[in-house]
Amino acid sequence: MQRTVDLPTGTVTFLFTDIEGSTRLLQALGAAYPDLLSQHHHLLRGAVEEAGGVPVGTEGDSLFAAFDSPVAAVSAAVAAQRAMAGASWPGGTAVRVRMGLHTGEGLVRDGTYVGLDVHRAKMQTLAAFFNDPRYKHPELIDRMIGEGRLGKKVGKGFYVYEDAK
Repeated sequence: MQRTVDLPTGTVTFLFTDIEGSTRLLQALGAAYPDLLSQHHHLLRGAVEEAGGVPVGTEGDSLFAAFDSPVAAVSAAVAAQRAMAGASWPGGTAVRVRMGLHTGEGLVRDGTYVGLDVHRAKMQTLAAFFNDPRYKHPELIDRMIGEGRLGKKVGKGFYVYEDAK
């Protein structure tokens, strides 16, 4: 992804997204799936850029973005969810997107972010996946929390990463 602006540094809020059930959607939609994916990326990039964020990259059905403000990141996530809910999708299907946010240090090397805080942001998206009530192994979440790899549960479906001090 070619950037026309610099990546934020210092304290940065990272956003990761992932389409829920993308494999199922791909199997169901077949040749129409690339159009769905293109529309998805367009809507998410628009929400990120409108909120002042920078799309860092995409991989498959995921988007990675960075913001110099947590408020802007949350605003982008809300706007993206609203855009996704209001969109017309191929085959009349519903497209749901998991999102994870984390604020931490934005270390840039070779044009992209590196460091533990990027991994923590990605874990927030994984937490959304693992908390899916259809997921058959909820003990995995508890194990990850117990190992200090995820954070603590602060409500139904919400996890906060806390460093072990």
